[in-house]
Amino acid sequence: MDEENSDSRHSYEACLRELRRGMGCTPGKIAQEPELCDALRTQRWRQFPNPAPEQLVERLRSLVESLEDPRLRGALLVALGFDPRYPQYSLTARRKAYNADLRTSTDPESRRMTVDNLRSVERRENRATELVSAMLQVAPPRETEPASPTSKETGSPLITVAISHYCRFSEIGALNRQDTTRWVRAYTDPCARELEGSHQYHAENRSGLLRLEEMFGCAVVEQRDLLGSGLWYRLRIHRELTPADGLYSFGCRLHVSSNVKAHPYLSSTVRTDSMERLEFHLVFSPTFPPLRAWWFRSTVNGAGHIEPLPTEGRHLELHDGGNYLYRIFEGEDISSHTDYGISWVWPNEGMKNSSANFPEINTAMENDD
Repeated sequence: MDEENSDSRHSYEACLRELRRGMGCTPGKIAQEPELCDALRTQRWRQFPNPAPEQLVERLRSLVESLEDPRLRGALLVALGFDPRYPQYSLTARRKAYNADLRTSTDPESRRMTVDNLRSVERRENRATELVSAMLQVAPPRETEPASPTSKETGSPLITVAISHYCRFSEIGALNRQDTTRWVRAYTDPCARELEGSHQYHAENRSGLLRLEEMFGCAVVEQRDLLGSGLWYRLRIHRELTPADGLYSFGCRLHVSSNVKAHPYLSSTVRTDSMERLEFHLVFSPTFPPLRAWWFRSTVNGAGHIEPLPTEGRHLELHDGGNYLYRIFEGEDISSHTDYGISWVWPNEGMKNSSANFPEINTAMENDD
């Protein structure tokens, strides 16, 4: 390795170590690391030179999620604040919670990753930063060179304008499936045909719980289990879009192989300023409908669990005998870097208005590029 490459790699490592501090990697913090931002731009947006900081955060997240070793991948996702199960505002607190979950996991593979000293978690993070830094040094092909048939396409990312989630729950309150329809448009020409995202389900902590399939307008190119019960995926739409084409819609279905009552919390995180509409439609079994439900929007992870006072006007009407409820966010209701969703009370949970009674984390969460 020449001296210049070695210096840039060490610089990337230093940036990643700095981004672990406090609440982790945020758009505001990554924007303060110009060298790292330049490397992330070079990796993916050769024809879209000015990606927003939140898009650079998602690119960094995808690089970390591509690490093959689950010990390294999981540790760095937690350290950078990319794992929604660990919203603590302290790196040490995130490490402790992560290791505690590994120790009590029902998955034998996860339990084997438990450490006796948090320094071991830090060493895994450091090794992961070395690998990610090495990825950042890989130069993209020149414009005059033909692209490799196996390489991912380039171009500006698709812009998500609207998302609709339809969720169906079983007679015991387990989430059976989540159908998601998206409306996207091209920002520039050429435009990438692929999108990446992730889902999390924490009523159970085991791999293989989630499976994604296409419904219309797209193909699931790749999906991979994340630590615990998460799923990362990559989609490819069926046509090339230009700005003149307007909106394009496609849909996917998330299958959940669970017989455990879901945590009463479903959210979607808006990460860009392009979102104009976000819908939630929840259908429950007649034998197990919720007692009460409310909508929320918050920049604080997990705040939607707290039941609002009736005077706030955020409680939702229960339709069809309590079996169906919905909430549509649109227009000025929507802003970036914000969680939106619905929370509710199961029949046997009684009162739920204290932050001391939080469930572990959201039922299912989708992070959108």
